[in-house]
Amino acid sequence: GLLQGGYGIRETSTGRPLRYQGFDARGSPLVGGDGKPLLTLEGDTPHLVIFYGGTGFLIDEKGTVLSNRHVVRMWEVYEPVKELLAEGFEPAPRLLRIFFPGSAEAYSLEVLAVSDTADLAILRTTQVPKGVTPLKLAPQSRTVRVGEPVIVMSYPGTFDSIMSRLSPEISDGVLSKVGADPIALPEELSRQGLGRPLATQGHVTDVASKVITYEARAGGGSSGGPVLNREGRVIAVNHSELTQIGGMNLGLPVRLVVDHLARLKTGRKRER
Repeated sequence: GLLQGGYGIRETSTGRPLRYQGFDARGSPLVGGDGKPLLTLEGDTPHLVIFYGGTGFLIDEKGTVLSNRHVVRMWEVYEPVKELLAEGFEPAPRLLRIFFPGSAEAYSLEVLAVSDTADLAILRTTQVPKGVTPLKLAPQSRTVRVGEPVIVMSYPGTFDSIMSRLSPEISDGVLSKVGADPIALPEELSRQGLGRPLATQGHVTDVASKVITYEARAGGGSSGGPVLNREGRVIAVNHSELTQIGGMNLGLPVRLVVDHLARLKTGRKRER
């Protein structure tokens, strides 16, 4: 599924949100000499909201979704925001939802757990997804071998990539309805059944205890995507690329995912 998030920034001591100082004639935020939007804590202009996209995937019929920690907490890795957080500000999450291919609905997500030791987030849809088939995790007894084929399912480039794959007539029709509205655009794409992921294939190139390396094209927006073996089972959660080597990506092995899921289940039992 195509995962979309959005968050604002507020002053930690007062809770006041950062706002745009103003907008130009085209409706774009005013920017300073460094190209960054001009922001303020005063006035009644619209709040700053930073939208982003990534990938997540359903693993059971209850609505459990896996993705990356850095996708759910994008403010931890986005340098301009990290600078603000160091100056006495904090993130204010506003939106977290997922669009599944073949479904016209947007499903809101709640965070069940975010790992402190791995790039993993365990989420759950606030309502049970309808007509969406969960992916199955590969059994831990199955050894991942160097050289075996894999397929990565993800949304590299997120909305820009989806729009570029459409015919001009369809993309122009979408834009004429919703423009570049970050809320309405994915909803319209989903309503028309246009939000399909890309599948890239390759081979496992290395296997370690905490990471699987594979050669399969991906890009920004591919974070959190499932890495599938030839049986269609998930063997890893895609989370980053080796920037020094084009086409090489890293994934969190399914064994660690299962460990985190078991820990979450055990913790809930103890709470009861």
